[in-house]
Amino acid sequence: MTQDEQAQVDRIWEVIEKAGVCMRAAQFADGLRVRPMVGLPTWDENAVLCLTDRCGLKDADIEASPEVYLTFVYPNENVYLALTGEAFVNLDPDDARELSTHKEEAWWSGPHDPNLLVMRVELWRAEMWDSPVN
Repeated sequence: MTQDEQAQVDRIWEVIEKAGVCMRAAQFADGLRVRPMVGLPTWDENAVLCLTDRCGLKDADIEASPEVYLTFVYPNENVYLALTGEAFVNLDPDDARELSTHKEEAWWSGPHDPNLLVMRVELWRAEMWDSPVN
């Protein structure tokens, strides 16, 4: 990988970290469904972890169609990021508690909420529109 390519990859992870919240789009029986999620970058694994809950049929959606689309926007730097990958659901409550922060408390009662689970998205493709760079 060239220095320029590495700089682009580093910028993608930086945007994920700065934006924090993403919109996840996935296929389900009646079409597309989009939901907000907190996205936690795992650079060394080329994946994004999203904390979510057991309600709302997310695991069934992922099982039926694991390809998902994540979008991150960081308006302070006028950057937009679109990621495509394959999602996997982790039902281990200890893993969910380990990743939980206070940001998610708007959606559930905290790190010990029994409905909390981890969705792992292994990334295939990234597209970025970065105004300072373009």
